[in-house]
Order: sequence, then structure tokens, then C-alpha cells
Amino acid sequence: MTRPVAAISRPTLPGDGLERLARVADVRRWPHDEPPTSEQLRDLVTGADALLCQNGDHLDASVLDAGDRLRVLALSSAGYDAIDVADAHSRRIVVTNTPGILHETTADLAFALILMARRRLGAAARSLLTGGWTESRMDGYLGLDVTGATLGLVGYGEIGQAVARRGTGFGMRVQHARPSSSCTWRASVSSSAA
Repeated sequence: MTRPVAAISRPTLPGDGLERLARVADVRRWPHDEPPTSEQLRDLVTGADALLCQNGDHLDASVLDAGDRLRVLALSSAGYDAIDVADAHSRRIVVTNTPGILHETTADLAFALILMARRRLGAAARSLLTGGWTESRMDGYLGLDVTGATLGLVGYGEIGQAVARRGTGFGMRVQHARPSSSCTWRASVSSSAA
């Protein structure tokens, strides 16, 4: 029995992912750190039974055309933005994604960036590392308080809600906008500081 061919649009996978995949399939990897172009993806997917891609890959119809044996298209993202799902289904290709795994991690990073920007932590760290922070000043790198500030979010999916929880925990007034059924954006207040 012939083993399936699994193409991967990046050179590595987290943890022991490559080893685990190699136990059940012949693995063909994109060898470079920069993402492949559509033309390079076409070459990668030719003769493959499955394709694992990352956010940012351009999976247009020409890539699906080149994947004449393709039966599974696995997206390592929470959404389906990279692919025309109906087109893939019409070709009998199963499309998968990875919902619900990175929203808390992404919200942590987003809130860390909010704190860095608001409290001028980047400038303070640069000053410390270059020897510029030699004395304490009352007005040095204070930045602005997060508590009591308004946090505006565009979109209110899993990530937006996770960032809002962090903002509420810091005593911020959180506002968000999300699309209505007619695709217009509407703003609302999700929470406010006490």
C-alpha cells in the first residue's frame, strides 16, 4: 500500500509534529523560512494527498488545480480566510482549521503591547540597556495609566472578547464594534470600569 504524501508550507512544525506526521505519511516540506508564493505552492502540492498551510499562504484556484490528488487541506489558523471553501468542497477536498487554540495567547500578546505602548516600556528598556537610565526622575518613562482608559476593539470574536476581559481586569472602559447582519459596523460598550 502506498503511503500518502503530506505537503507542508513551512520547514518546521511545533514540537514533534514532523516526526509524528512522518510515521503515517511521506512528508514534503517547503524548505525556506519565508512563505511560498502561489507558484511555489503549486509545485509543493503537485502529487500530494494533503496540504498543511499557515496563515498568509495564498491558496487560489491554481493551487487547487495543481493538487490533483489533494483530499485534505489543513489550515493552521482559526478561520478560513486563505481558501475558497466552497471551491475546495466542489473538488472533494476536506478543509480543516484550528479554532479555539490561540485566542488567549493572542490576547496576552495584544495586552502586553497595550501596556508597553501606554506605559512607554519599550523606550524605558532601550534606555536601560544602553546605559541611559542612570538616575531616577519623577517624569521619566511614566507613560499613561491603563486604569480608567478606554480600550476600543474592532471586531468582537474570541480574540476581541479575550482582550476585553483583560482590559476590564485592568479597570478599563471597553468598547467594541462588530459587524451586523448587513455588514455595517456597530459600536457598543461591553463593560466599564467601576
